[in-house]
Amino acid sequence: SLMERNANNAVFVHGRNSGLGFQNTMADERGTYAFGVFKDAGAFGDSVCDNRNFTGRVTGLPWKGENGDLLHVGAGASLRKPCSDTVSFSARPESYLAEKVLSTGSITSDDYEIYNVELALVFGPASLQGEYFLTELDTGGASDPDLHGHYVEATWWLTGESRKYNKSAGAFSRTSPNNNFAPDGAGWGGWQLAARYTGVDLSDIAGQELKVLTFGVNWHLNPNARVMVNYGWGDRDDLADGEVDIFQTRVQIDF
Repeated sequence: SLMERNANNAVFVHGRNSGLGFQNTMADERGTYAFGVFKDAGAFGDSVCDNRNFTGRVTGLPWKGENGDLLHVGAGASLRKPCSDTVSFSARPESYLAEKVLSTGSITSDDYEIYNVELALVFGPASLQGEYFLTELDTGGASDPDLHGHYVEATWWLTGESRKYNKSAGAFSRTSPNNNFAPDGAGWGGWQLAARYTGVDLSDIAGQELKVLTFGVNWHLNPNARVMVNYGWGDRDDLADGEVDIFQTRVQIDF
């Protein structure tokens, strides 16, 4: 719904690892489960070391109403063995074009665990979702540090659409506008407002905390084209001059 993933995604979520996994639905497609074994990989999918990482996720729909209304819950965990027993965490302020504003530097750790819980509600044209992340590091010290993160995101379709949900993946999918845009005025496409608050807490290691607030307007001309405008504000709590303002636009067409 916004141009960039939340900042916790860059810090805690390992999106491109090579490995083997499986997933399936359960409870008459009211839930999903997934599990995989992966290696850390380079930009082209090649393994960079001989480690093993184990990741799993479960989701469920405790409530499913009419016309796409639903309540989604989920949880995930990842047990990871870093290459060379060192790991680092860093993040940009929800703009890939910006500099990294958080960094722990290199940390000696035999292994670490990442946990997250997720919640999402869709009610008509409105939706609300959030996640909480916890990373526990095994550094061999007297006390092992914990890293935390969370976000809350809200969206509203001004033109009456509702977010679509893929039951086989336990995730949201593409929403098509009720009326495609037409130059003769027969349709104006779909208009959506979005807002997100993100917090990343690395204070146990680097003494750094980041807060980001992002607002967006999306114009869906048809199922395959949209225009996005985002404004974001970020703040590093531990810096006297640690604020950043971000304005981004995107014209997106797929086929």
